[in-house]
Amino acid sequence: MGALITIAALGLIFFTTGCAPRGESKSLDEILVLARDRFSSIQKRVPTGALSAEASKSLEQVTKAIEATIVANTTAEQAAQAKAIGVAFSELLPKAGYTSRAALAEVQKQYVQLAESVSSEGAGLAPAADQVARARLAATRAYTVLASELETTEFGL
Repeated sequence: MGALITIAALGLIFFTTGCAPRGESKSLDEILVLARDRFSSIQKRVPTGALSAEASKSLEQVTKAIEATIVANTTAEQAAQAKAIGVAFSELLPKAGYTSRAALAEVQKQYVQLAESVSSEGAGLAPAADQVARARLAATRAYTVLASELETTEFGL
């Protein structure tokens, strides 16, 4: 009987601890930093002249607007930057590889929705914590998609 209780106790311990996180979880800020660093390192590896002038300009606008969206002081600023990102993504979409277009379009849609939700909240207010988190999550996704595109077709279509 004692062996049965010991086995049951060990089984319960293994069952409950086996599902616990083991250090795999990261905060949104950590994920954003990783995505930004990956994008920057890939962007540095792209040979000079590999991107068209138009694609290079749009990419520069996107990266500046992404950072501005994250650190915006008011909802109006955040909405304006999110709209600018949406426009820049629409310019980059036709040049993207066929496999990246769906992901780019999805990120563009997220920024358009962010701009609409932020602009309806009040123009002079500071962004709420959930709005800042949404902007950071969208930035993480944008950096990831842009890095993937730079690794493959480099907006060369």
